Amino acid sequence: MPRALPSLCLLSVVGLLTCGCPQRFLPPIQPNVSLYPTVYPARILDQCGPVDLSPASLHQVLKHADWLDGIGNAGLNESTAALIIRSLRKRGYAELDARRSKGKIRWIAFRALLDGKTLLASAGYDHRPPPAQLTGTDLTTEPAQASRRDAYNYPLRVDTWQGMRTNVPMVVEHIVPMVKSRPEHWEISYRVPLRDPKD
Repeated sequence: MPRALPSLCLLSVVGLLTCGCPQRFLPPIQPNVSLYPTVYPARILDQCGPVDLSPASLHQVLKHADWLDGIGNAGLNESTAALIIRSLRKRGYAELDARRSKGKIRWIAFRALLDGKTLLASAGYDHRPPPAQLTGTDLTTEPAQASRRDAYNYPLRVDTWQGMRTNVPMVVEHIVPMVKSRPEHWEISYRVPLRDPKD
């Protein structure tokens, strides 16, 4: 028993030091920007064209959709926004991967159509989106049903509701893979009209 006393004393000292130390601060994780499609098939780039979007316009799209709070506590900093704008200017496509940011939204994709007048902004969710982000649609109505394939060519069943949020057309989709091992998810998309810089 006497031999055990030094060990017990050492454990007590370590315990006191551990309890007394302040917790290490971990900064919020910033969403990552991808310049190529990962949530849609790569061929979607054939439908995209370069567009010059200002930081204010990008922020306005995110604010309109109520997505800023959904991508985690880190939000969207200037460097991340600059990467999105640069990718849209180069190929008309950009993705924001927020899966590690602990927000409701898992990813956001931006697609500028070839006409240069329309931006398709879509957000993906693991579960049904919060009510505030569904404003403009009525999910109690019967959805339209269709099928398509995901980025990895798996077949999907898609339930779709059309809506309008502050004069901007929106679509809500509940996407259920036909392969049971694949997880289902939700998407909200907006068809945002872009103003001509000359206007």
